[in-house]
Amino acid sequence: GWCEGRCVKPDREFYDRLEGRYERNPADRLLGDDRNANIVAARECGWEGYLFDHHNPEHSCEELGAMLLK
Repeated sequence: GWCEGRCVKPDREFYDRLEGRYERNPADRLLGDDRNANIVAARECGWEGYLFDHHNPEHSCEELGAMLLK
């Protein structure tokens, strides 16, 4: 695979490889995840991040939708 099993969130390599694979400005990227460490790592790479609340998925989906439409 593209990471050959060696890079996973929140490792910086995970985000770097995605950036290399998809030619977009990091500020145009959004990671939605339920682990804060992954959101922090994404933000450190210049991405937007959203901490998904699996206890309130409807609310999380609404907020994510609003973020994507802005």
